[in-house]
Amino acid sequence: MVRILYHILQKIKRKTTRLLGKKNIGKVVRNKWRNRYERQRLQNTDFTILSNTCIGGIISHDMGLQFLSPTVNLYIRPEDFVKFMENLEHYLSVELTEIEHPARYPVGKLDDLILYLKHYSSFEEAKTKWDERKKRINYDNLYVMMTDRDFTPPDKERRACGREVLERFSRLPYKKMCFTGKSYSDLECCRQIKKNRDGECVNIITDIVSYSGKRLYQYAEQFDYIDWLNSQEEEDHWK
Repeated sequence: MVRILYHILQKIKRKTTRLLGKKNIGKVVRNKWRNRYERQRLQNTDFTILSNTCIGGIISHDMGLQFLSPTVNLYIRPEDFVKFMENLEHYLSVELTEIEHPARYPVGKLDDLILYLKHYSSFEEAKTKWDERKKRINYDNLYVMMTDRDFTPPDKERRACGREVLERFSRLPYKKMCFTGKSYSDLECCRQIKKNRDGECVNIITDIVSYSGKRLYQYAEQFDYIDWLNSQEEEDHWK
């Protein structure tokens, strides 16, 4: 009887998994359990993450924290993002302006850099949020995150950014991390993610990719984002 019941439950589990999918089950697990567990581990709660993807905003959202960064809900190509970080004071002082673009979402320009405002309904909303959030940056608790995933919307072809971009990123004077599809063992700030790779580059870094609710960046080699955020002191290892 017990064996029959076990097989029935396993069949129900398989059918439920097929119907709901890994991502949907993982989303439930993250919202109900994983976020709570990771929030309990997090000690550093007033950090700013500047990033070229949505990862900074997603981490702050998952941890239930206010956005202390303007780089939320947008995408910046890796080379442009490195340039942004190399000249941070300048780019934060210039006005974000709207440009015409074939993308289906608003696109803005910051001097000579293009910002793809992917998750905003209008440019006005994006600009308001950008101006509000750049005033909140905590320069004493600043983290930088990037991926090697490079494309020019609305072009759907994805590719890995060049090594020279990663080398420039590695020289930035901030605590930083870049997620890559390939291994760069000589660049301490780069961590390879083999799971769900998109050609030679990483896939969408914030996607939930397991039943346990883990996001893709949590599969980076030798990297725990909670430990990374908790270790506020500058170390040569991260430079």
